[in-house]
Amino acid sequence: MILVFFGAPGSGKGTQAHELKKAIKTLSHISTGDLLRQEITSDSAFGRSIKYKIDAGEFITDDIILQLVTDILRKKSKKDIIFDGFPRTLNQAIAFDALLGVENLKVDVVFDFDIDVHELIERISGRYVCQDCGAVYHKKNRKPRIDSVCDQCGGTRFIRRQDDTAQALETRLKIYREQTLPVRDYYKDKGVLKKINASQTAAIVTENIKETLRSAGLMKEGE
Repeated sequence: MILVFFGAPGSGKGTQAHELKKAIKTLSHISTGDLLRQEITSDSAFGRSIKYKIDAGEFITDDIILQLVTDILRKKSKKDIIFDGFPRTLNQAIAFDALLGVENLKVDVVFDFDIDVHELIERISGRYVCQDCGAVYHKKNRKPRIDSVCDQCGGTRFIRRQDDTAQALETRLKIYREQTLPVRDYYKDKGVLKKINASQTAAIVTENIKETLRSAGLMKEGE
């Protein structure tokens, strides 16, 4: 099962991927942002070239992203995957279909997380992450069960992403509208796009996603 979580920064894709993984144990959650950070941290030659581009303010090209995705697909023995934030461009979407075809796979459902921009700003400005495992929290809407202790790994180091500001969000939304919205139309034409009202509570969004998967025969009743 190949799922794509599609939506603007801060629309809740990562949170919903985490919730869905609880119900479907075979699912992997692949965020291209995390893949980039992991490659840089590994200090490989590829990672150093990526860091150089980022430090120089250059755009991360489609071929770099596709190489990371190709590598992760080859490594995964189980191909039940949520792709979060990928594909971001029409070229990536077309190349992704070709890549999946080689593996006898296809994109089963693309969830379009629809949310008002003002709510996005509120979400982004209150968001912080565990420095050790990347779990996402919010100062109002999603605090750890134990104050200052990560629910996932027990870590106590939390950071705010440098691009989690209203100004940075405006730039990211501009890029999103220009480069990523054509991807939505691409998957809509293929008949696999499902719109999700991401302004609802996280629990309701989770149930809507599950119901869509059950209706498509991709998830069992009761999961």
